Amino acid sequence: MIKNYCFIALILLTQSGFASAVCVATGFDEELAAESCAESQILFAIPALARVSLLDDFSLGEFDYETAPQSTDNFCIWYNTEQFSMTVNSANSSGDSTFNLLGTNTTERIPYQLTWYDRAATSGNELNLSSLENVPQNQLALPERPTDSGCAVDNVSINITVPLDSLEGKPEDSYSDVLIVIVSVD
Repeated sequence: MIKNYCFIALILLTQSGFASAVCVATGFDEELAAESCAESQILFAIPALARVSLLDDFSLGEFDYETAPQSTDNFCIWYNTEQFSMTVNSANSSGDSTFNLLGTNTTERIPYQLTWYDRAATSGNELNLSSLENVPQNQLALPERPTDSGCAVDNVSINITVPLDSLEGKPEDSYSDVLIVIVSVD
């Protein structure tokens, strides 16, 4: 029986403590009275942001006429919203969403394929980006949102492959492109 009284007393004590934090004044804001109080809202916003980080250059090396040149780069996409899209562009695109290496001394173009992986080290789900623009985040299916906005850990990768049949009959030259990865919050 004593335990029940102690419990009831504790509840009453706790309830009375919460009641003292409520602003119930006899006077109004800025009015001189026995008690005066005012309420104020606290507002704070975090904007939708994204970051592409740790994207390095791709090195395809020299063509040996046997192996399809390829290169993979692991990098990080950080975001704090589920509403973003990604576009990957080729500076050498001929206006048709293709990816091309362009000769330094010639006007020759060599098409290449670009594959997106939703995890680093070409693991996880694969998405061919060779003809896609403004891919929504839910299609990218990133496995986890990085907690560090500094993007210290890779969470995605891109693989570039030049098919052997794209190299047939191409003249000697150095070929290059600039790959542009854009993440846009919606």
